[in-house]
Amino acid sequence: MLQVLTDPNGFFKKRIKEDIEWKNPLIIMVLMAIVGAVTIYTTMMSTLQSVMSLDFLEGTGKIIVIIFMIIGSMIGVLFSWLLYTVIFYIISNI
Repeated sequence: MLQVLTDPNGFFKKRIKEDIEWKNPLIIMVLMAIVGAVTIYTTMMSTLQSVMSLDFLEGTGKIIVIIFMIIGSMIGVLFSWLLYTVIFYIISNI
């Protein structure tokens, strides 16, 4: 790891020849999506309880809201990773 600080060109020349491993980034993204979905769910439910009654979210309504929150959190995580990738790419080319 010290080589990345002292000789970044040599470090990345070695790393570019290695195979790309997708397992660890995907696991991190899934964990971020799960944490995001739980956070969004608890925040939304507490906000809705304080603003209005949750009578309209009985049964199927709660399941639909949960599904949309999970999908939304996964899309949000993917979008944020893409945004970070673009920002780091732009910074590295300056």
